[in-house]
Amino acid sequence: MLFISWHFLITLLVIFGLLRGGMALAGEPNRESDTIAIKALREKVATAISRQDTRMLMECLAEEFAFTAVNQVVVTNGSQMQQLFDRMFRSEKALLVGLKTDLKPDIPTRFLDANTSICHGSSRDICFMRSGKEVELDTRWSVTLVRDGGAWKVAMLHVGTGFLDNPVLDGVERFASIFGIGAGAGGLLLGFALGALVGRNRLPLDRWFRLN
Repeated sequence: MLFISWHFLITLLVIFGLLRGGMALAGEPNRESDTIAIKALREKVATAISRQDTRMLMECLAEEFAFTAVNQVVVTNGSQMQQLFDRMFRSEKALLVGLKTDLKPDIPTRFLDANTSICHGSSRDICFMRSGKEVELDTRWSVTLVRDGGAWKVAMLHVGTGFLDNPVLDGVERFASIFGIGAGAGGLLLGFALGALVGRNRLPLDRWFRLN
């Protein structure tokens, strides 16, 4: 009789556990459709950047957004976005005529709640220089997405590249080695070059690559 009671009790506990697990699973939202939509959004952002299509890019952004470009310029509206693209690709001092980007996530999208998600990843960008050369640039990115008007949009996007591991510094180092500049002078040259690159009278990036 005691054996039957214990057997009955264990059976009830197992059934209760299964039911509780099933209820928990039933309570979790199905993220498959969200994951598909976010992947499509990521591809659309990459396509818009590669095509220099600011209108398409703005369609991917939330009403309130902040986009930090690889040069650390912060953009918060459509007018600033157009100015950024014009300065990068179409101005007299523009170093680039084109850019191809491919955003690869490091992790699956993490959902903070029903309407907010985050992700981070990398990109191997191909920069098409005005001189005709192509330069590869490795970048890192992080993004915060929100559900805006029933669709996933970018609320925050930050893009950056390694300060000591990028084609700009590689070009400077090659310049120093070609002319036999010592370590101290090379450091001064590096500082001067970086200042020139970010200053108002920016030294064209493709000049360094003509030294190859």
